[in-house]
Amino acid sequence: MMNGALWQKGETIPINIQALDVDGRATTISLFADGKLIGKSDRAPFTFQWRHAPLGAHRLQAVASDGDRQTAVAYITINVVENLPPAVQLTQPREGSVFRVRESIPAVASASDRLGKVDRVEFYIKDADLFDTKDRLAGTAKSPPYAIRIKDLAPGHYMLIAIAWDNRGMASAASPVHFEVMGPHKD
Repeated sequence: MMNGALWQKGETIPINIQALDVDGRATTISLFADGKLIGKSDRAPFTFQWRHAPLGAHRLQAVASDGDRQTAVAYITINVVENLPPAVQLTQPREGSVFRVRESIPAVASASDRLGKVDRVEFYIKDADLFDTKDRLAGTAKSPPYAIRIKDLAPGHYMLIAIAWDNRGMASAASPVHFEVMGPHKD
């Protein structure tokens, strides 16, 4: 688990702890959340499930003890929030793709929401050569596969952005994809 990880209220938080000892092995791991013991394990793998974590930032403390009564302590902070935004990733077109004028361009995204439902994915297109151009809505997909077709783009360089919205009003954007539309060949 990474320091600063986000978890949604109601999720069971899996916590895996690795403990090494130079002259033997860790014999006991105690896990504390905000100073309160939430689990203890006497054998590897040291795994814990934290259920019903309250909203807010929490400091997790793992205390490892070995057979020689030596201890080591590690800390991380996690955050439990009311709602996490959905995850979204553009799968088509691929970065750097080249299309011809009048070619129908597929825009496809994968999207998911850990404890909710993806309501829609909006696809926005922007002229990539000019920084001050506005995003324009190219289309919306309401169910998987989240896909639209983009037509009638003039020759140029473009940036495609996908924004996924969940059923509770949270949104997140995928990393943009750049592509080019080329004019007709002249012989």
